[in-house]
Amino acid sequence: MDKETAGKKARSFRLAKIISILLAAGLVYYVFVTLTGLYIPCVFRLITGWKCPGCGVSHMLVALLRLDFKGAFSENPFAFLLLPFLIGYGIYRALRYILRNDRTYKRWENTAAAVVVVIAVIFGIVRNLTGI
Repeated sequence: MDKETAGKKARSFRLAKIISILLAAGLVYYVFVTLTGLYIPCVFRLITGWKCPGCGVSHMLVALLRLDFKGAFSENPFAFLLLPFLIGYGIYRALRYILRNDRTYKRWENTAAAVVVVIAVIFGIVRNLTGI
């Protein structure tokens, strides 16, 4: 096996290990939530009484695992609509890492991240003014 193939294999294994750990943690959290009904509280909401742009993400993910798409959307419409793009971007980054060991960020990625942050802030303001 040549060096390039061995490197790809090692990066694939490393990434698979990280993803497995994250999925296991998510499964433990899902079981905990299902058994207790307790979710991670939002510190921003506890302090201010307002919903942050991420409020409802845990509820949204639990609803998605139950295939309740309407319920998931109602918990956090912004995160619900952003999720397919995040999954696609995660796959893109994983392939760049595995195939080329590329961990740099392109200009378009930084611009897209800034746009998402701006939209998230606007969503956070609008959701508190309208009661979303």
